[in-house]
Amino acid sequence: LIRFYGPSRHSENIYSVYTDGKCAMKTMLDHLFSFGHRRIGFLSDLPKEEEFRRVSGYAQAFLEYMHHAGLKADPDSSMAFREDGDVTGGIARLCRSDITAFLCVNEAYGPQAAQVIKKLGYRIPGDFSFLAHESFEVSQYLSPPHSCCLQDFPAMASAAFDLLERLVRGESVAEDVSVACTLIARASVAASRRRRLAVKRAGATTSNFS
Repeated sequence: LIRFYGPSRHSENIYSVYTDGKCAMKTMLDHLFSFGHRRIGFLSDLPKEEEFRRVSGYAQAFLEYMHHAGLKADPDSSMAFREDGDVTGGIARLCRSDITAFLCVNEAYGPQAAQVIKKLGYRIPGDFSFLAHESFEVSQYLSPPHSCCLQDFPAMASAAFDLLERLVRGESVAEDVSVACTLIARASVAASRRRRLAVKRAGATTSNFS
């Protein structure tokens, strides 16, 4: 048996294929860092315990890379999950904090989370930059089009069939398979407010001396 995103049990010949969560988080965070964002929120439509149990490891990788960059991040102040069946409360809590950008996991959740942010009265990317997983044939048509991490589902399917064929032939299979992702840059990510102010001040200083 090959499971997508599910836990494996190699002793029973059950293996897993999933997106490389560490690669995804590094790709997404590096993109936000490049625009000057340092206070970043993590959004998931799963309950906290379930998100932290995922084999792709998005939540743990987010915390690890933020801490590696010397930035503040913890589940209570930087992350929002589904709470008692609701996602709005967690998003509203982060919107009232000092966060300048959101990183949203689970491809179907990006459009929903962005709509919640807008209904709360905030603008993307005017108030918050927003980076999500690609929702195929949806993300590019949103307003603004979402910058996204594209999961390679064809590669995952191919890897799953390869694993299954090897298991059927009785070959030894040592590990599960994680698949890298790529970034699609669109209009939902912009320079942080602090960087925009710095550029504005620098422009004013330059004009005074020209």
